[in-house]
Amino acid sequence: MVTRKIAIVGGILAGLVSAAASADMYNVRPVGDAMTLSTLNGLLISTNLSPAIDVVSDQSGAAIWQRAETDSAAYLVSLVSGVGKLGIYSYSNGSEYSLNVGSAADTATFKVNTAGTLSINNATIAAGFGSLFGFYFEDALGSKVYTEDSKNAGNSNALTYQLASGSTIDIVDGAGTDMASFSGNNDWILAFENTGDAKFNDGLFAIEDIKVPEPASIALMALGLLGVTMVARRRSNKGVALQFA
Repeated sequence: MVTRKIAIVGGILAGLVSAAASADMYNVRPVGDAMTLSTLNGLLISTNLSPAIDVVSDQSGAAIWQRAETDSAAYLVSLVSGVGKLGIYSYSNGSEYSLNVGSAADTATFKVNTAGTLSINNATIAAGFGSLFGFYFEDALGSKVYTEDSKNAGNSNALTYQLASGSTIDIVDGAGTDMASFSGNNDWILAFENTGDAKFNDGLFAIEDIKVPEPASIALMALGLLGVTMVARRRSNKGVALQFA
């Protein structure tokens, strides 16, 4: 009987892990074509990215990330002067916080510690934020698009690119000052689309020191969901027993 229960729990857990990993942590990519994304390609070239990224074939399906090092802050910079700001949201509870980065050369840092507390620019913002997160782009009217297609009614509004290990991207401000140089170790580029022209050049950001969730993180989240389900079922069963006693 115990063995059967373990097998059932294991099967449920495996299903939850699979569902969590495939449902919305990853998008179906690639989308678009080289001609439509030519403006985005030009923007990436202007950052002195080496080696260059193929804007179509190098698209990643990643939509959710976690911090690569919890003892240091992730650094991000805006690569274009857009009409919106970048924000971060919790994968576990959906809470959203603006990173206030939108104009060219705007920068910010954020940190998610082992307890799931979010800090932005060295200020504690939210406890219980969780370890997994996505990003959103908000325009001047408050309209938002997310890195997860599932949060955009299934539409593709963000392209993500992971820099290859050893690649570099130089970010220079208007005065010619070198703002940052990314080494390509858990570094990403996010390109957002919120105007309907499918060019993905409305918001363009580079973020260092984030990575896609490890299987252990997904398993822990699934285990938590399983625990909640089992507790709810036990309470439900007790309710039924009392009803028919």
